[in-house]
Amino acid sequence: MEAKLTVHEPLVVGIMESGRGKPIWTWEDVNAAPGSG
Repeated sequence: MEAKLTVHEPLVVGIMESGRGKPIWTWEDVNAAPGSG
């Protein structure tokens, strides 16, 4: 269950950012982002 929370965190942020004119994060973006791991 804990993993699901960590999974949703970046996705929620991506969706919120998309509302500000930014693209929704994809798992490729999350994996390529520095400090994501």
